[in-house]
This record gives sequence, structure tokens and C-alpha cells, in this order.
Amino acid sequence: MSIEDADVDALLEMAKLDGDSGPARPLDRTALAREVAGLVERRDAVLRARGKWYAGATIGGLVIGASLVATLALGQAPTPGDVAPGVEAPLAAHPTVPAPLEEISAAPEIATARATELEAVDVAALPSVIASVRTSPASAPPAPASLPSRSDVEEVEDLLRTANRLRADKSWAEAARTYERVIERYESSGQAYPAMLAAAALRLERLSDPSGALRLYQRALRTRPTGSLTEEASFGEARSHRALGQSDAERSALQRFVSSHPSSWRADQARARLRELGDGSGRESTPVDHTSTSDR
Repeated sequence: MSIEDADVDALLEMAKLDGDSGPARPLDRTALAREVAGLVERRDAVLRARGKWYAGATIGGLVIGASLVATLALGQAPTPGDVAPGVEAPLAAHPTVPAPLEEISAAPEIATARATELEAVDVAALPSVIASVRTSPASAPPAPASLPSRSDVEEVEDLLRTANRLRADKSWAEAARTYERVIERYESSGQAYPAMLAAAALRLERLSDPSGALRLYQRALRTRPTGSLTEEASFGEARSHRALGQSDAERSALQRFVSSHPSSWRADQARARLRELGDGSGRESTPVDHTSTSDR
């Protein structure tokens, strides 16, 4: 806070060294020092009386006092004759500036309060909170699905290539067994489902094993009730029942097929067969040929 104009005027009034006009009479340096010290003490008394004792006012007062000292020293420097020989002129005293007691005493209290706030934090409890979040069932990420290794994938592909080659060579039994090896070893793989259908078709059409074919078709339907290949599995189930002479089971299978695949190219064939089974004659107009023309 700056010194008010009245205070400045009072200091300037007290700074007059005599009442005459014109330059003041020279003073020796001892008298000058006493005068400046008196000015500072009177200025401090004025500030204390008005409750303005703080660091900013003190520094402002010193600046004014220093300006006065510099002005007086420059204008009233004593000549060599004014000082007695062998006597050193005394230096002007520099008053010390006391630090504001209120600010000094408040600083340790603030530091102590902040330290107390920091000590109030229970750091030891933090790991348990983190651990509880990590072990929370709701926040735990789902376990990644197990994927087949590269060696497993390569073996499945090798088995399928071998089975396809054996089927092309008309080695029906060996081809069917190779497909079934894929089913047993890698049932959860994506290649197991088409391997079931291929092995079932071989057993029904080439190996005269409708019972084995029926088991494979039904297993395929249980494994994947819907999908692009369920049409073939469902119709193969009905054909297996027909080969076994199970008319009632065949009728039920054909009805499920027509209901699930009404637009299939096999749907008309299934409806025609249902009409034959529906007359109760139990006769078949033509013998059933399960041989696929593509494999002949």
C-alpha cells in the first residue's frame, strides 16, 4: 500500500533543514545521518499509528528516505575544509528493515496445516481398492476363446485334402474314415460340420450303411440346428429313414424339412414323397437309388 499524500507532505515538511529561502546551509555528515534517522523514526511512528506497518509501506518509506538522503548528499557535500584533519567523516547509518511478524508467523502454520492434510490420506488403503476393482466380476474382461494352434489347423487341412483325394479315387471306405478322423479329433473346429455331411453321404450312398449315415446326419443337426448346410443334413436324415424302411420317422423328417425349407429345390421332392406316404399303401413306386450321379 502506498503512502498517502498527507504523509508525503509531512515528510517533506520535516525534511526542511532551515526556514530560509534558497539553498540550505551545509551540515556535516554526522548531523545529516541523525536527521535522516529521525525522519525514518517519525515516519514509522506515523505508519504504526495508522495501522500500516507492513513490508510494502516500509520499502516505500525507505525509497523516499533514500531519495532525500541522495538529494541532500549531492547538494550539501562538505568541502575538504569542513572536515577536521585526521578525523574521518562518519558514514550515514542504514536502518534495518524488520520482516513482518504476522507473515513470518503465519507461514509455518500454513505449512503445518498442509502437511496435516497430506498425512490424513490413507495411502495404504489404495492397493486394496485397486485389487477389489481387478477382482470384481462385473469389471473382469471375458476370457478369450481358445483358438486352434497353427499345427492343428494344418493337420485338419491335410486330413481333408487326403479324404477328398480318396473319394476322387473311389476309395469310399477310407475316405469316410478320414472324414470321421477330422470329426473326432477336431469336433469344435469349423471343418468338423462339413466333414460329418461328407462322411454321412458316403455311408448312405456308397457303403450301404444307412444307420451310420443317420447317426452322422442327426449329430450334425444337433451340432448346428441352423445354417447354410442344415438343409442337406435335414434331407439326408429323411433319406436315411427311408433306406431303413422307417416310414413314420421318414414322414416326420420330411415334414420338418418342408416346414424349415419351403423354398428349397428339394421341397417338391419332399412333398411328393409325403403324398406317397400319406395314402397308407406303404408302397414305393420306384426303388430308392441313393447313388449320387456325380460320384459314379
